[in-house]
Amino acid sequence: MGLHRAFDVAQVWALTLSGLPPALRALYLPTRHQRVDGMGVFLLLIVAAGLADDLLC
Repeated sequence: MGLHRAFDVAQVWALTLSGLPPALRALYLPTRHQRVDGMGVFLLLIVAAGLADDLLC
């Protein structure tokens, strides 16, 4: 059971929404502090690959 069912949201969109904060942080750090957060970039790639896979299949 997930909270996405209470709001009648598809699981893929709920997971994509939950990936936004790490994605924004991964984009913010290099522009503000001139350093790349490797874990944030990795999570961003995982979420993007999962979203692309779900939308294409």
